Amino acid sequence: MPTTRTTRSQSRRAAVKTTLNLSADAADTLRTLAADRNTTFAEVIRRALRVEQYLHEAQKEGHRILIDDGENQIKELVIF
Repeated sequence: MPTTRTTRSQSRRAAVKTTLNLSADAADTLRTLAADRNTTFAEVIRRALRVEQYLHEAQKEGHRILIDDGENQIKELVIF
């Protein structure tokens, strides 16, 4: 389980410092995404959480998540 510590931020919200353990593959993926997007590990994780929350809420409301591959193929994304 990640350990967390609340720290003061210059913004109105307090930041929560979190430590987590990742497999080597997950750490490589995080490194690649951060480099590709020219951003930080923390920002990649924040974005992933927002996407996960959006998809989770959409599925809870009964929506289907569809991906158009650009070649007239629609695929449904199933998240468990």
